[in-house]
Amino acid sequence: MLSKKYRLSKKDFETAFRKKGGYFQVDFLKAKIISNNLGITRFGISCGTQISKKAVLRNKIKRRINESLRLGSEKIKTGYDVLIMPSPQIIEKTYQDIDQTIFVLLNKANLISVKK
Repeated sequence: MLSKKYRLSKKDFETAFRKKGGYFQVDFLKAKIISNNLGITRFGISCGTQISKKAVLRNKIKRRINESLRLGSEKIKTGYDVLIMPSPQIIEKTYQDIDQTIFVLLNKANLISVKK
């Protein structure tokens, strides 16, 4: 799980959701990206009841996305708020599919930094 400083609080989540920013979509994931003028990149995951009525499935999806972000956090540029919104097709996907799609999504948004 991402540590608390890398997660959006409820207030920041609502503010970021209303702000204008970049919008990107790849397969079953959508992301809204807003510059935050902080030294870190924070993440929020919106997984509502349109994904599944069962909280167990929604929490499983959030855990998989969180873990993928945590493991890839050293590759992600800093200074952004990222809202990730999955679509219902994510239920059939494996962790590897989710991990690859998150990398493609962040790469499309130009948030992956290549360190040599």
